[in-house]
Amino acid sequence: MRNYWTCSKFADWLRGTAKPNSATSEEWSKWNNDAKSAHPFRWWLTEEALDTLDDAWNYIPGKINDVRYYLNNRYTTKTHALTSTPKLDAGTSEQWNKWNKDAKLAHPFRFWLAEEALSDLDNAWNYIPGKISSVRYYIDNRFLSKTHALTSRLSKGQWHEFEERLLHSTFDSFVDFIEIDTAWNHCMWNDDAQKKFNMPWWRGQWYTRWFRRWRCAEAAIAHLEWEMTLKYNEEWIKKTDPLYGKPTPQAKAAKEKWALYYWWKHVRPQRADAYDYCGWTQYCEDTRAKDGDSWLFSKESKKDKKRSKAILDAMDRLEKQYDAEDEEMLIRLVKLRKSLWT
Repeated sequence: MRNYWTCSKFADWLRGTAKPNSATSEEWSKWNNDAKSAHPFRWWLTEEALDTLDDAWNYIPGKINDVRYYLNNRYTTKTHALTSTPKLDAGTSEQWNKWNKDAKLAHPFRFWLAEEALSDLDNAWNYIPGKISSVRYYIDNRFLSKTHALTSRLSKGQWHEFEERLLHSTFDSFVDFIEIDTAWNHCMWNDDAQKKFNMPWWRGQWYTRWFRRWRCAEAAIAHLEWEMTLKYNEEWIKKTDPLYGKPTPQAKAAKEKWALYYWWKHVRPQRADAYDYCGWTQYCEDTRAKDGDSWLFSKESKKDKKRSKAILDAMDRLEKQYDAEDEEMLIRLVKLRKSLWT
């Protein structure tokens, strides 16, 4: 589908007046008069000069599309008659197999012309743009989004055990998925959401958005909240179905995403330090104050040994509790992985 240059954000900037997304004929007439009166030269530059450049740039692609649509409408869908074999908008693998066989049997040459020859022409025309896109996506995936790896926010230049890397890389990458990918899903087709969450202009343009990534926790949370409201209705099933009115799998997955995201971002960071909470830090300070920095466990009194043992036992129980919680949440995230796609 063609994206008209005069309907772009660049055109709004050049014109000095934002163009409506949709309007009645009276509203369009009023907008044209108002925009032309406000900035006559800028209006001409955008609505006529830029439009002429757009037409010139898309002249050859437009003619090729005209031929393609003609062949498709004339020989494949045959929209001029009630005897055509129109292509499915959607179907199961069995339905597609049946359609292919029926269409091929009905008009073998036309089928070849539309489904093979036309496809080859399409591939040839888009070969260079496709290669450029491949390079662009490679650079984005390799150096920016790094979709081949899980990354963490652990301190660089320090040693981290694999068990720690496994936990942090998985959850930090999950947070990136929520705050970047889910936020983008919420705003990509919604102009109101883009304004509400101040989505930068470059994120909406294909030629600039691959240079950097936009992160917005608020937009991501709004999307999860919307997903959590989804329930089976008449569009999905009949009212007599036992699932009617109940949350959809998407809603259940969103609820789990929110729970794991909130835990990693807000609950886990508030954990009490085991050394401080159980009293080990205070015990060490008390001992140093009494015996100096050279104190040894072997010189502890019976009272101190009893105290230190109680503290160490409490620390062991608390750390095991933390480990068990980390493991439970990591398992829950792994079970959720089939819902983590864009």
